[in-house]
Amino acid sequence: MAMICVGSLQTPSDLVTALRIEASHDAEMVAGFLDVFCKTSAGQCLTDNPERLTRDFLLALAAAMRLYRWEMSGVLTHLQTGLPSAHEALVDVWRSNIDAEAAARMAGLPRKVHSLFEGHFAWASGEELRADVAIGDVENEKLLEAIADFLWENRHNF
Repeated sequence: MAMICVGSLQTPSDLVTALRIEASHDAEMVAGFLDVFCKTSAGQCLTDNPERLTRDFLLALAAAMRLYRWEMSGVLTHLQTGLPSAHEALVDVWRSNIDAEAAARMAGLPRKVHSLFEGHFAWASGEELRADVAIGDVENEKLLEAIADFLWENRHNF
């Protein structure tokens, strides 16, 4: 696996590619959400007050939209790790401009969602499968047995 230097960090190139794809998906989902939402009476306050569209608000909205995308795909890993549902996150993102507690809950959400993606998802799945693939915890012995069985069963296909 090739390594890329990002600042002072060595990062696998697969992760860099995955992050680029995820950032693109996040931006598309946020833009689509805002495009529809800002046309409603509830969303008018964002149109009338664009200063509410802060960096933190947009990052939290992107994280909530990623949770939504995972849930729509049937991937619920975030719920098993203590992160909020997409609905809960979206409500808190919306309220974060007027509610300090909601803002505090949303402050760490983008980093937590990123960490969950980095540690529990197949990085190449977005590019190769165009799907989110969560990887569960597997004991090393069971994983090795499963890989060995797969390789043996497909030994004539390689």
